[in-house]
Amino acid sequence: MGRIWRSLKLGLKSLFLHKLRSGLTVLGIVFGVAAVISMLAVGEGSSREAQERIEQLGAVNIIVRSIKPSEEAQTSGGRGFTQTLVYGLKYEDFDRVLATVPTIKKALPIREINTQVRRLNHAIDGRVVGTTHAYAEFNQLKMLRGRFLSAADDDRYENYAVLAYDLSKELFPYEDPLYQSVKIKSDYYTVVGVVEARGATAAIGGNLAAQDYSKDVYIPLNTCRLRFGERIVNQRSGSMEAEETQLSQITLQVATIDEVRPSANVVENAVYKYHPKKDWRWSCLTTSCWKPSAPPASSASSWEPSPRSP
Repeated sequence: MGRIWRSLKLGLKSLFLHKLRSGLTVLGIVFGVAAVISMLAVGEGSSREAQERIEQLGAVNIIVRSIKPSEEAQTSGGRGFTQTLVYGLKYEDFDRVLATVPTIKKALPIREINTQVRRLNHAIDGRVVGTTHAYAEFNQLKMLRGRFLSAADDDRYENYAVLAYDLSKELFPYEDPLYQSVKIKSDYYTVVGVVEARGATAAIGGNLAAQDYSKDVYIPLNTCRLRFGERIVNQRSGSMEAEETQLSQITLQVATIDEVRPSANVVENAVYKYHPKKDWRWSCLTTSCWKPSAPPASSASSWEPSPRSP
């Protein structure tokens, strides 16, 4: 015990005799520990953010999206010199996939249209999303006011709208938006709900595009089909171009992660031969979707149609 006490006294004496060196040593230890803790915190934060993005998109989801074909594909696909570009997923594809893929538990059709949303003297460039009542569950949207769309709204072709939080604040800065009207194109829609604010999801794997929900207006899919039709005309800098698309996206949900890749293969076979323009793509978030020859850098995978023999 006496030896330990003498060693402790000698150590304390040395510390007090060399105060600067002792202080610098203590600072080095503090900074080193702080740096390690900070790096671990940043790594944990990045990991949690990535997990949240994957959870938002759904690890058991197969996302099938319409994509604008290249000029070469447009010509070979039969567009020729017509003014309307017809491409993308169709309602027939949706019905065919549901009838062909037995592992699908839920399916969500989506039509997206970029257009202005008006309220009195306020005009905001927003995104109209024609969809069904299942959209909120698929994308984990939470209601701030009112309700989301219902199946009855879709069946009755109701002119109802649910606004994203940021859009509602811009259109109704001093009013309660619930049961007020917004104008989209030439039609008026009654606001039945406002969703909570949600940050944009970043692109994952370079193939799942980033999603910004802040300017969304959700309306029933049947209403969107009736009011907008399938042909959208865009006028830009004195030129006019028309595009015809029935569905922007189909999100499919299976029971387990192990069923994602086999189900995606069946979806590919069900859709491929009806789209010679290569105007669609599927994506998923599981490692089972990775191609062995070229694994992607992150936990996302996508597939684009490639030439094959008939």
